[in-house]
Amino acid sequence: MSFSTSTHEGRRSRLAVLAATVAGLALVAGGALTPQSSAGAATKATTQSLTVKTPYGSVHGKKLGGAQAFLGIPFAKAPVYTRMFKSPVAPAKWTGVKDATSKKAACLQFQPTGVKNSQPTSLDCLYLDIYRPAKAKKGEKLPVMVFYHGGAATQGSGVLYGGQTLADRTNTILVSTNYRLGASGGLSLPALDAENPTLGSGNYAIEDQVQALKFVSKTISSFGGDKNNVTIFGQSAGGQAVCNLLASPLSTGLFDKAIIESANCSTTPKTVTAQQENSAKFVEAAGCVATDPNVLACIRNAWPANLVTAQQKFPITGSVTGTGVLPTAPGTAIAAGNWNKVPIMIGNVRWEQKLQNIQYADITAPQYDQLLVDTYGAAGAAYLQTKYPASAYSKPFYALAAVKTDIGAGCTTENLSNAFRLQTNVYRYEFNDPTSPTLFGFQPAGTDMSSAHSGELAYIFDFTLGSKPLTTKQKKLSHSMQDYWAAFARNGTPYVKGAPTWPRYTSTNKAIVLAPTIGVTNQLAVEHNCDFIKALPAK
Repeated sequence: MSFSTSTHEGRRSRLAVLAATVAGLALVAGGALTPQSSAGAATKATTQSLTVKTPYGSVHGKKLGGAQAFLGIPFAKAPVYTRMFKSPVAPAKWTGVKDATSKKAACLQFQPTGVKNSQPTSLDCLYLDIYRPAKAKKGEKLPVMVFYHGGAATQGSGVLYGGQTLADRTNTILVSTNYRLGASGGLSLPALDAENPTLGSGNYAIEDQVQALKFVSKTISSFGGDKNNVTIFGQSAGGQAVCNLLASPLSTGLFDKAIIESANCSTTPKTVTAQQENSAKFVEAAGCVATDPNVLACIRNAWPANLVTAQQKFPITGSVTGTGVLPTAPGTAIAAGNWNKVPIMIGNVRWEQKLQNIQYADITAPQYDQLLVDTYGAAGAAYLQTKYPASAYSKPFYALAAVKTDIGAGCTTENLSNAFRLQTNVYRYEFNDPTSPTLFGFQPAGTDMSSAHSGELAYIFDFTLGSKPLTTKQKKLSHSMQDYWAAFARNGTPYVKGAPTWPRYTSTNKAIVLAPTIGVTNQLAVEHNCDFIKALPAK
């Protein structure tokens, strides 16, 4: 596999990077982004038509606030029946005007907390939503942001992430897309490999994500977007999707910048052998016979409920290395300098692991002590107790969240930022609003869930899975974050006039802290005890 060997080689030239490094800066959030337009664009802003003609056919959207939304647009043929467990293909062209005023179903959910109960789900789910500012200058080419949702690659949906406020406020185009989940996106069998020997099987989720980019590249100019200025971004499993796209040869040339939120590119994907061993067990649990010559016909006609039940016994997600889709693990590709090099924004939330460990919200001190032993071994537990004793926290749960956050996102983001900065421009952040809402259904009584995993999502999107609406003060921080994200998408640097300067991440380790009072720090590694964590005894 051969990728570019210098930052953005082979891509079109960019505006010069505007950067300033200011240590210890602390200003109130809420700086406003002045919308920027392409050179030579007409000066008069007019409301755009809600009917857009694309290379596949016309769509008719609807107005949402100061934006226009084109919802439920198919970016691939429905992956059902004989198209299940196959690479996505472009949608067929249509005649007439397709209604694009309502969202389509989420993909089949393999875990129960990714969408609300009222959300329709389906195997026919390869749709995306496009949001653009209602008023734009004629001939303007707007920056495009393509978002991949989180949910452990087993749940969630792009339909949860509204983009009308971001599009309207920042003069950008947002695309939020679905992709196949669980076994739908990751089943791998020798019989499936035989159908596609070039790419192999087990990476249908990644292939869906690539197909969405191909669709955007072909159609986004119809909506006023610049196909040569596309930023991919994702959170949690969606952030891992970005890592995979950085390493996949299939996505080369389809994007120009990348934002990784709360994900670890160093996570090792499954091997073909491991994925196929687990897939064979999954197939049997779904009611088929793995060795049957007709196994593909059987699994493609299995009831969706049987697939979900089998997933609980033999979990499958799509990310398999040693294939045509993902020849090398992302962490290995990045370390070797053999990846799709673009500017990177990367970060995490301050207390990531509150959410992933919510089942321990009422854990006692003795239970916490035992959990450390079970997880890290006796020597590791004794070592961690010197820095994270339960007695130092108001609840043992917070001690556990601190341990796992520091070992996890706190220090993996540190390591990954340092790997990236040697090869491209990097901008690092940490989100830390002590009043932030959490996800719907993840608020146990008497437990502070602020700045937990996914806490930043309500600040970037018109997010429909938050536990409560943002307050006026929180909206100020939200506007600042939207401005930073859009500025990075526009120019490759999160420079916002009138807002605290976000320095490039270098050997000085300066990162921005996105809090009610935004500031710059070079102490994230210290705050997350990364030197201490490096010396953690092996289990």
